[in-house]
Amino acid sequence: MKCVVCGTPVPHRVVVGTDGMHPWCSEPCGAKWRTRNNFLFELRGKSSITREQILGLVVQQGYLDNDVPTLARLNQVSTTIRPLSKEHELGSAFHKTAVHQQQKGMKEVSTTTMTQVKTGKKIQIEKTSVKGTTFKRTVDEVISVPKVTSKWVPNIVKVDITADQMLEIALMAYNTAIELKSKALPVILYRVDSKDQLTAKEKKEQTLSSSVHASVGSTEVWPLEKTAAWIQGAMRARVSFVLLNDPRGAEILIGGVNKKSDAVYVRELHQITSMKYQIKVAPDPLTPTAWRGKKKLFILVPPEKTLGVMPLVPRISADIWSHTWDTSKSNLTLADSEVLIRDHLRKLFTEAGKNLPLAEY
Repeated sequence: MKCVVCGTPVPHRVVVGTDGMHPWCSEPCGAKWRTRNNFLFELRGKSSITREQILGLVVQQGYLDNDVPTLARLNQVSTTIRPLSKEHELGSAFHKTAVHQQQKGMKEVSTTTMTQVKTGKKIQIEKTSVKGTTFKRTVDEVISVPKVTSKWVPNIVKVDITADQMLEIALMAYNTAIELKSKALPVILYRVDSKDQLTAKEKKEQTLSSSVHASVGSTEVWPLEKTAAWIQGAMRARVSFVLLNDPRGAEILIGGVNKKSDAVYVRELHQITSMKYQIKVAPDPLTPTAWRGKKKLFILVPPEKTLGVMPLVPRISADIWSHTWDTSKSNLTLADSEVLIRDHLRKLFTEAGKNLPLAEY
């Protein structure tokens, strides 16, 4: 990953013992980043340059070079807006706070209810007849007794992420994915249980979880927008995606603590296929080491035509990136239809597997 201010490499750090990573290489660059202004968003009436021209100057290295031709094209626009061009390109989804949610084991929860229990004694109570006269009736004595029940539930940890840090996380994911183009490597997409099939080098270079580490305090945070920015950066650089897990599997697209929600894998695949990426068979050189020469995997490759203008989350409403454990809200549908996106994806890859052909893996 390159520094968003000066373009030099950013040191790779994990969260343990540090505060993780930032999109700048040093404290001086960090200070410049933190004092960024809104100049990019106040360009109306500026005849020398447009928003589109600025975005066009964002190079694949992840920053604007400051050589003479580039500065000449910028004309009177200050070079201090360089980081802002990427901020604008990432979109408004990263100008708001977010919540990191993660299951950390199970916890015991106790609930207390009051139950009516007979004491074995008889008591008399006063009743009133329909005619208004009173009389005595003998009934069982009943008292209220508290009943405590315990059950184990998922321990969901929630951590708030500020809007500023959301933007930092997005930039790191975005820029790191773009760098794969210069290395001629694809992104490797997978479900968590399959990550150990990758080598240490593949994890660090081609997966988001090992290449970008951000934290709030001592907790590593993972908002879904981080994944969206990773996918977006790779698509902008026309990087391919190798699928370590076969989307045709019966349970592979289902996740959540209740195993009834859409997995993040669903959001990743839909974001990519919505931009007309083509489903192919991965060649051996691009196949992860453990599978090379043994099995064939799906690969998503960019279309021949340009991808054009690309919003951060193509054809998906931004509000679905705020994850919830509520099944009724975490299962995505195609537009206003009742068709679940995971069912649409499974059908898409099933048909592709028959046409290629590619055996299930």
